[in-house]
Amino acid sequence: MGIVRLLERFLFGGSRYGLRMEPKWGWCVAIVAQDGTANPAADPDSQERWAATMDALGSLNVALYYLPDNRRPESDAPSDETEIDVEQQYSVVLRTDAFGQVISRRGIAPPKQGPLDAAISDLQDLIRDDALGAASIGEANINSIYAEIAKRVLETKGEPLAASQAQGRDLPKALETLMEQSRPFSRVGLLPQLDLRELVDHSTRAKATTRRILATVLQPYVESVSARLEALGPIQRLLETFVGTLNSFYAQKRVTFDLREGLRIIQPDGTRLSPRALSSGEQQLLLLFCNTVLARAQATIFIIDEPELSLNVKWQRRLIDALLQLVVGTPVQFMLATHSIELLAKYKEGVVRLNPAPITERPV
Repeated sequence: MGIVRLLERFLFGGSRYGLRMEPKWGWCVAIVAQDGTANPAADPDSQERWAATMDALGSLNVALYYLPDNRRPESDAPSDETEIDVEQQYSVVLRTDAFGQVISRRGIAPPKQGPLDAAISDLQDLIRDDALGAASIGEANINSIYAEIAKRVLETKGEPLAASQAQGRDLPKALETLMEQSRPFSRVGLLPQLDLRELVDHSTRAKATTRRILATVLQPYVESVSARLEALGPIQRLLETFVGTLNSFYAQKRVTFDLREGLRIIQPDGTRLSPRALSSGEQQLLLLFCNTVLARAQATIFIIDEPELSLNVKWQRRLIDALLQLVVGTPVQFMLATHSIELLAKYKEGVVRLNPAPITERPV
């Protein structure tokens, strides 16, 4: 019940940890059935506290993403076919048997994959969906750019259209900048490798007047690629952070990500390693980091039970910083139930000590 008490403490423990409420709502008792449903105890006080808990949870307007100690992720994100109310959300967190129906990005369905395989698959789907959406934004920008060029041509009434002298002079540098900026995108398959050396060579050797005409012709291309890079930028930075964070933990292997081939683990001899061939600690890190990226999709309370599982002391000391790095700039808040002093030591101001509930009020 530790993670449940922690959630209640978050909801009712004061403004430092969550919503401020009257002191009498310090905690509540739920009876969890074998099928995972949770209901208040029979006495009126427990029922009143339960109702207050549900109201507070609903008012947060956030998703619950729960990673239990058996590492089967559960969340309350609804699918088109499934409506999930607040009490169902809370029941998911209270459940002890996570191998029944699992609430995930795809709705409620029996698990068909192991937790690690499912997390990797969901991560790859999410990145590909986001990349497709960003590419569409880039295409829209390209259309706007060409419409603007057509408008400018019409406004000249047939007179030659040429870029300014400064634009002509800066053309070679602009092309070189595009090549440099596109390299990290091509490494993860978001864009093909840009090789503009021939264009740079031609524009460098051209006379000033010719270079201005080249700048006019190439400006829509430069702006369209820039628009695509800007749209794909958040995805590229997320992948760079995700891969870099994992590789900062792993030794004698490296993780790569490609939009077409997905996540790969490469050994020093160049051969590919199955995620299930990783050590237990390496698998735990990969699972945690994949689910952390998945939780970024919306405002989320990401609850992790015993995040230190299978991690050595050195990795435990770095874990929270790594998790926070993966959610920078997103409305994700972590709640961790842990026995690890290594995890707690650096974040004493955010630690809530959970004392046992009075024996008369414990759930049956």
